[in-house]
Amino acid sequence: MNMSRCLALAIGLGCFGVLQEAVSAPAPEVRLVAEKQSVVKAAQDLLHKFWPSLQKDRASYGLTAADGLDTLSFGDPVELRGVRDDSLRAYIPGGAASVAKLSEPTHQWYVPLVAQGAYRAFIEVQDLGQGQWQGSGIGWVPLAQKWQAIARRWPAVEGSGPVLLIFFSQPGYYVAVPSVRPENLTPLSSLKLNPDGTLPPSFKLEPAAGIIERLKAAAAAQPPM
Repeated sequence: MNMSRCLALAIGLGCFGVLQEAVSAPAPEVRLVAEKQSVVKAAQDLLHKFWPSLQKDRASYGLTAADGLDTLSFGDPVELRGVRDDSLRAYIPGGAASVAKLSEPTHQWYVPLVAQGAYRAFIEVQDLGQGQWQGSGIGWVPLAQKWQAIARRWPAVEGSGPVLLIFFSQPGYYVAVPSVRPENLTPLSSLKLNPDGTLPPSFKLEPAAGIIERLKAAAAAQPPM
């Protein structure tokens, strides 16, 4: 075999390897579905483990007397994303990088605990790496109720729905809804639900620029670590 044929064969095998890898690699949507299934399984394991303890203080976990293991189910897992101070400072209103794009995974998800169509609480699940997930807590009742109201008002469009955010140097949870313009960022502490769990007519998403400026000022006022 001459050198040109060896080179052609090597290139061909290399291309075949790349093609084979591309064919065998699951699509992002498939990976996300598999990931969410693992997250829910970890939440289910934690619920079963601590169910006897939850029954002793049902109200603290959003549970009613009628809620049992056979009546509870799980909603779509919510990824918690975080924004670091350097990303916060780099944000430019109207720029190419949105608030959601400046965020990064916290390796933490919240799984809604559902009964009779209502979010009772969140189950926290941590990504341990290498495909391993572990439930780490149950609670966040007000946050779960607020998130359900937001998800109903702004359902996911083409896989892109509301984003749950934290700012690592600041307290509190925030929501950004990429499908709504202008760009928005709203502290969930400002959201007061109606008695029936729905959003009040007065609730509006806040412009991201003003909230970001307040967060920048708060971060700048903190003493250096």
